[in-house]
Amino acid sequence: SNSYLGCFVDRIGKRDLSTFISDYEQLTPKQCILACQEQNFPYAGIQYGNECRCGRQYGKYGQVSDDECTYNCSTSEKCGGHNRNSIYSVFNSIDTFTTGCYLYILCFTEKEATIESDVITK
Repeated sequence: SNSYLGCFVDRIGKRDLSTFISDYEQLTPKQCILACQEQNFPYAGIQYGNECRCGRQYGKYGQVSDDECTYNCSTSEKCGGHNRNSIYSVFNSIDTFTTGCYLYILCFTEKEATIESDVITK
């Protein structure tokens, strides 16, 4: 889809994408993109197949061949490599996700919030 922007170099210490979200055992690009979207970041990057990062810009260390982003996610999609980020555009992606799934995620969040507030009331 138009959301994949390419494979980019990263450096430990001064990361290309500033905000680390999480290490996921089974990450998909969609999960990372949604996590970055929640925090209003325009770019999502996945590295080592399981690390999700977000940023306002990307590419300060340059782009490399997609052959260097060969770690698989739990899906067959490419999810970075060793010090390599697979970069996705957050806002282009959101349009391409099916509305059903997106609504489901929102409903799920609301449902959890309701349960928590019930617990607090008791």
